[in-house]
Amino acid sequence: MLMYDVIIPALNEQETIGQIVREFRKHPRIREVNVMVDGETTDDTYSVALNAGAVVYRLLGVTGKGQLIRWGLTTIVTEYVVLSDADYTGLNHHTITLLAPQYRPMRQMRIVVPRTPTKKEWRDSKFPIEFNHTAWAWNSGLRSFPTDLAYGIEFHGYLTETQLNKAAKEREYEVSLIPEASLHAPLRFTQKRMEAMEADRQWGLKNGVFDV
Repeated sequence: MLMYDVIIPALNEQETIGQIVREFRKHPRIREVNVMVDGETTDDTYSVALNAGAVVYRLLGVTGKGQLIRWGLTTIVTEYVVLSDADYTGLNHHTITLLAPQYRPMRQMRIVVPRTPTKKEWRDSKFPIEFNHTAWAWNSGLRSFPTDLAYGIEFHGYLTETQLNKAAKEREYEVSLIPEASLHAPLRFTQKRMEAMEADRQWGLKNGVFDV
């Protein structure tokens, strides 16, 4: 049976992290759930994840999604990894089974796509551009892949998923998009977050991340 280790970067996610960890730990193909807690976290994410059964790393001085994931991938030695955001709701056994199948091609990345937001949800999120279904699917934060796909990538903030997509295309990995209506990803586009996303986008443009 194939076994998977989970890596979850987390910043102030005490409301959702416990349930996510418990769902992963119940699944027979998940070996370990590792939570990388951002150094700027101010809530109880660490203790909630620990009490739910995760291996938790409080990374003081390490901040940003890309750095947390890079630290996790270079620290945890495993053949197959599951990456998950820390703020999903609706994660369940069926979703994890789709993400972490018992049999799979060696060179494959599987992306589970949360349900599409309604027009009202997207409008209320205050995100400054119209909803893009393709971008929503390809940039889902819930995915599994052989760990060696990530070798050589210097993950950069919100571009993590885009960088993985680019690597999969360049290295001719099969990519499977799997819609899952039970999974919900919150839309939290604060001004600070949008500024960080724009800074990452500019970095990506300069460094060829979007040249796919």
